[in-house]
Amino acid sequence: MLKNIKKISSCIVFFTILFSFFSLSGCNPTSGGVEGPTAALTSVSITPSATSMAATGSVSLTAEPVVTGTPSVTYTWQITGGSDYATLTAATGKSVTLNGENATFTNQSVTVKLTASYNGVEKTATTTITVAAKIPDPEITSVSISGTTAIEAAGTGSLTAIPGYTGEIASSITYVWSITNGSEYASVSGNSTTATITGKNTDTQAHDVTVQVAATYNGVTKTAVKTLTVAAAEVIIPDELTSASLASSAASVAPDGTVTITPAAEYTGSLTESDFTVSGWTITEGADYAVLKVPSSGSSRSSISFTGCKYNSTKPECNCKRKHQLC
Repeated sequence: MLKNIKKISSCIVFFTILFSFFSLSGCNPTSGGVEGPTAALTSVSITPSATSMAATGSVSLTAEPVVTGTPSVTYTWQITGGSDYATLTAATGKSVTLNGENATFTNQSVTVKLTASYNGVEKTATTTITVAAKIPDPEITSVSISGTTAIEAAGTGSLTAIPGYTGEIASSITYVWSITNGSEYASVSGNSTTATITGKNTDTQAHDVTVQVAATYNGVTKTAVKTLTVAAAEVIIPDELTSASLASSAASVAPDGTVTITPAAEYTGSLTESDFTVSGWTITEGADYAVLKVPSSGSSRSSISFTGCKYNSTKPECNCKRKHQLC
């Protein structure tokens, strides 16, 4: 009998120890869940979908905890720097979205902090995201003119309009070129960023000409002017004989004397003495009293001799009209 009682007592003790073991391994009164004996939160980090975004873009942020066991970790998100430039879609959860709200024209940095909590233990992590500058609304802001500063009287030159603008509008800007002063001395042509100015100055002095360009986009126009000089017209002197004269070596001649007659010419342009010929020598008055001795090359400009002769009324054949024989 006593032996049986001892066996029963041993069984009761065994089952009591076995029940206690299962109770300890299956229940955690502090966590409220079945998580195993070593559940713990060791650390946490943040994985962003990108490290930068557009001014109004978005980036996904995901918590990456390091744990043992399967703890029920809670997450809290907050912006600790640059809150003027972004917002979070939520303050809790393993993943959240950061939305850019940068209204400035410079890049901004936003710092996000994550706090992970389990069983009174907190671990934190931060990440920094760059929010790009706001892209300005497209508009034309200015225009200037570069290029030639002087041209010949009938020459040409090139001018270039240099617009200032925001956005991608370069190909949509229109240009109108004109001359606001001195249009009688030059003209301008072109309807793009480049134009050609052509001189038409016929005056003998140089003149200034003012060129204007008007650049327009979306109803807004900016203008610029440039002054350049159109040179004086070249004075072209024609090759022309303006007058001719004769010069003699003496104003009078003896009846049998001789004087030398030399032709002279007045001319313009690039002519020289050798460009002229002389012909048709003749005595227009007083041929009875003198004779011309023209060189054999009578068409040259060489001087000729003018010789006086006696008049013999009894022997007309001896007069100057008769072969210029002296009697």
